[in-house]
Amino acid sequence: MCYMGKSSTHKILRGIINSLSKGSKSINEVAHETGFDRISITKYLEILKDSNILGETKAGKMRVFTLKTQLGLRDDTYFGLPLDEKKEKLIDSLYMIIRKIWLKQTKRQPVQIQVQKALYKVNKVCNLNLPIGWYLFGALCVKPYDSTFTYNDYGLRPDVMVCVKEVVEEYATDQFAYQTKLRQYEEEKKIFYLLKEEILRILYSCNFSQKSLYVINRKVKELFSMSPKNGNETYFEILNEYLDLIIGLLTNLDENKLKELQPEITGSFEDVWKLIALYNFKNDLLQGGFYTKEVLDKHFIFDITQQEREIVERCSYLQSLIPPEEEPKDPNYKKIKSILSKVKALNEEESKKTKRELNNLEKEIGVVNKKLIMEFGLD
Repeated sequence: MCYMGKSSTHKILRGIINSLSKGSKSINEVAHETGFDRISITKYLEILKDSNILGETKAGKMRVFTLKTQLGLRDDTYFGLPLDEKKEKLIDSLYMIIRKIWLKQTKRQPVQIQVQKALYKVNKVCNLNLPIGWYLFGALCVKPYDSTFTYNDYGLRPDVMVCVKEVVEEYATDQFAYQTKLRQYEEEKKIFYLLKEEILRILYSCNFSQKSLYVINRKVKELFSMSPKNGNETYFEILNEYLDLIIGLLTNLDENKLKELQPEITGSFEDVWKLIALYNFKNDLLQGGFYTKEVLDKHFIFDITQQEREIVERCSYLQSLIPPEEEPKDPNYKKIKSILSKVKALNEEESKKTKRELNNLEKEIGVVNKKLIMEFGLD
């Protein structure tokens, strides 16, 4: 479903959907027909089921899966999205001319990021209204650029040809693709994306430390405040729990352990960023009027569900490394907990009475532990 994903993932998904489009099948039947191993098939069947793309019934002990909706996926667009023929011809023509001028100017083939950035600027300057949104590394057209593909030239307006030449001449001065990427972020004043780059630079730094994670915590909070606001409930839970995870790592692990976990911490942020970018790309395509919400929901649901699973898996591992909070050995703490543990469900009057008793106890022995107050629902 997601063209930009790993090719093996795309092939497995395509195989499963094609297989089930012919009728309901068991896991073994799908594995046999597609030629993929049973473990991979089972994993993706579960994700497709969670995405509400498949239904499941039982035939004895055998699990049988049924395709609930026809997705109509394309092989040559991101997320298998449909594409208007007129727009597709315009995109193909632009890809051909951008590559031709770039090659002539630099004597080297442009890479996908460079072509996509050039296409975005031409689209904006000439008001071509192509289906483009902001995804992982910036602006992205729904139809990807393939350096090995021979595109046809269906003709471009003279003003568009001039614009392509000017944009390529400007962008081709960048020696590396990441320079073109950063150029676009700065030109478009995309603070959101520039902030993401700052976080990644710190995460990949050779000098990564506990202090680095403190800085990351602050910047991630800022990034999340700018993230898409119309995701589902799970999306917001993941963002909140990720912030809690960073704080947990900071307060419970020492410098050496955090340095050891640098690759996993970096990977966890990249996983969360991809989920944010999925919603961002989807929202841009919706707000641009290129697709209806129903079409986008249908084409993005698998990738969003899969990404949520990957985040939970990696973050669960990091969470498991945080030692459980030990209860204080202070006798006063134990005394208070003993009193509170005997408290049953209280009515309003009883609750007020208990709080008064706790206030008196606090005066006698000092501050009553707030954790206990919250634990027993008396806050």
